[in-house]
Amino acid sequence: MRFCSGVWLDCGPGCDFDKPATPCSVNSRRHHALQTGDKELARAQLASDVMIYEGGRVERSADEYAHHHMLSDMKYLAAMKSETLEHQVTILGNTAISASRSHTKGTYKGKERNYQGMETTVFFNRVVQKICSKQPLYCA
Repeated sequence: MRFCSGVWLDCGPGCDFDKPATPCSVNSRRHHALQTGDKELARAQLASDVMIYEGGRVERSADEYAHHHMLSDMKYLAAMKSETLEHQVTILGNTAISASRSHTKGTYKGKERNYQGMETTVFFNRVVQKICSKQPLYCA
């Protein structure tokens, strides 16, 4: 259920990688790539000028993230089991806001982890224009 002006999308629990890119599938592909250690796919899901705010720090490009902590994210996520609890996307003109909540559980570096996390991703111009010009939006 989506179209390209002020819409709320329920992205569901999965992603069909064969469908055209949507904010839902870009996030799902990136998470899958990080969990499986696919550096090229993970990097390809990020705009070159991405800004990543995490743990009180900021990385101001995909290259900076790839060279700083992408590999540690991959190691961490490979050791954990993470389940998406909910994922919605709102599209307003040339901006899409993806908000998700997940449950992550497992052991990493000898420490038990069991927590819920939240992630917000904002897509601007290029991605949203491409999506809205090609098709009505339907998240898998």
